[in-house]
Amino acid sequence: MNSELTFRASLAAIGLLLIAIRFYYFRLVDKSGDRISTNRAGKIRWILMSSVGWLGIVVPTLYVVAPRWLEWAALPMPGSLRWVGVGLGLVSIVLLSWIHRTLGRNFAMPGMIKDRQMLVTGGPYRWVRHPMYTTLLIIYLAYFLMSANWSIGVVGLVYGILIFSIVSMEETTLIEKFGESYRQYMRHSGRFLPY
Repeated sequence: MNSELTFRASLAAIGLLLIAIRFYYFRLVDKSGDRISTNRAGKIRWILMSSVGWLGIVVPTLYVVAPRWLEWAALPMPGSLRWVGVGLGLVSIVLLSWIHRTLGRNFAMPGMIKDRQMLVTGGPYRWVRHPMYTTLLIIYLAYFLMSANWSIGVVGLVYGILIFSIVSMEETTLIEKFGESYRQYMRHSGRFLPY
């Protein structure tokens, strides 16, 4: 039951569900026609985030469809830890669905604010200001554990570093947009984890 094929199939199924969720909500937001009023991400940061985001799809896909290409980065990992990765992947599907459903048309790319964007403080945002980033990091951790491949772990680590570099800029933008309401919200919610 701990065969490599089982973990590859698990990663493929979880990955496809996560991509379907993201695609659905990207299309929903795209149809809303909302204009971006503020974009603080910057071209270099945007290129980095996009590149690492695509690597986060390509490298796990290689593990699933052409595992020999990544054999050089395989790690010895107990099956029990790899099953923890499957569990985290399943949890991330639920979290990502909940987050996107809560955001609805308020979803925007990092550092971007829309003209008609509203401050969302319900659902998972009741406790955490950036549950999307937390969930994306959980997804990378799940992929790393399922694959037992350090190349996937490195992509997740780089993505995590980029996320930490974006959060302060994003919160500054949200303070400018929502003022004291966002400052108040910050006092009652954790950045990445509830407190």
